[in-house]
Amino acid sequence: MITEPEASWEAGGDGWGAGDGRGDGGAADEGPRGAALPGPRTGGAEVLAGLPPRPSRLRSLPGWVWGVLAGALAVALTGAGLAWAGDLPQRHRGPDLHGYRIGQSPCTDHVFDAFSAAVDPVSSGVWPAVFEHTPPLDRAQCGFVAQGARGQGARTSYDVQVDVALHRRTDPAPEFDAQRSVDPSSLRVAERTRPLPGLGDEAYLLTFDDLTRIVKVRSGGAVLAIRLQTTTTAYGTGPDTEEPDLPDLDRLTPSLVAAARAILAGLAS
Repeated sequence: MITEPEASWEAGGDGWGAGDGRGDGGAADEGPRGAALPGPRTGGAEVLAGLPPRPSRLRSLPGWVWGVLAGALAVALTGAGLAWAGDLPQRHRGPDLHGYRIGQSPCTDHVFDAFSAAVDPVSSGVWPAVFEHTPPLDRAQCGFVAQGARGQGARTSYDVQVDVALHRRTDPAPEFDAQRSVDPSSLRVAERTRPLPGLGDEAYLLTFDDLTRIVKVRSGGAVLAIRLQTTTTAYGTGPDTEEPDLPDLDRLTPSLVAAARAILAGLAS
């Protein structure tokens, strides 16, 4: 039977013995049976072929350098934190609503008392309000209608539409100023626009024709529009029927302003 030769680790053999000239000249560690054990060299540092030399240990930085670096980092982080904290509220700050809120219909009792006294209707009523509540906007729309007394061959009806919007996130001032002469319902441009001082932050009276007037008011983040539309119906259709006299809407302007003040007061209560 053929057997493989056993490896010999005896001194002076082919193994890593003490007498192979690779050690530090001292006696090799003896294992069982007096054989030299293979293992790492115990002599001085060696550079193995193909491997870079071991890097030397980095020298520690002086303490004062670490102190300067830590102080600079703390200042930078503190400044960045203050800048972020100071900018965040400004980024999300909404317009001033002056305490306004929409909790009920803007067309409540007594809002149109001055208007009713001016037209002296034979009948009148309030349309129910429609509400819209979203994170950026609260809105309410309502209306008031009045039927005038029969005049000389004609009768006039008055339709007042109210639109209130509370802007929570975006300041409505730039858009309000740019569209102060525009009818929000029909997008028509008024024939004449004049300011109404002393009402909200800014207010205007829009004149379109002999049948339509609009009062537009901005008070902080609240935007109010009161639109008056009149319809005059003549009695009779014969050739001798005369054109009816149209109502004087300019004399109704103070009553519309009074209604706007009453609505704003109701929003603040």
